[in-house]
Amino acid sequence: MVAAGTGVSVVPEMAVEEREGCRFVPLADDSAYRRVGIVQLKQHFRSRVHRAFLEHLRQGQEQRDVPLRFKRVAV
Repeated sequence: MVAAGTGVSVVPEMAVEEREGCRFVPLADDSAYRRVGIVQLKQHFRSRVHRAFLEHLRQGQEQRDVPLRFKRVAV
């Protein structure tokens, strides 16, 4: 839609593709954030790497003083 001139999009930098007529403008707001989710199987073994990644996310949230919320979804 952006390339067609009918919209604007907010995307992570890693999702940006060079397209004629489009340009990437980084946000200069340290308080800007995005919500992400983690999906994992119930009662499934969590590897050391898995646990370390979850701990990394928790620490990042604490540093930014943003609450880390867990939402259980039935599948």
